[in-house]
Amino acid sequence: MIRIPSLFLTFAALLGLSACNPSGNRAQQDFNNAGTDLGHGALGSGANAIGQGFSNGANATGDAISTTANQVGQAFQK
Repeated sequence: MIRIPSLFLTFAALLGLSACNPSGNRAQQDFNNAGTDLGHGALGSGANAIGQGFSNGANATGDAISTTANQVGQAFQK
């Protein structure tokens, strides 16, 4: 079984890379909602928010990688 704190720490690192885009902001809010829901004992909605956070985080990471690749490509063209 995966320990939840390690899972959140790993994903927090990914969010740090992608916090400057909308998907990163949505992912952070999803994880905040998950913490709130789990804290209130709402396991179903907490788990749903965690899943949504990972989905948005993956999108955010992809966006950050794409943006960086485009910037590097433009730098080489100059």
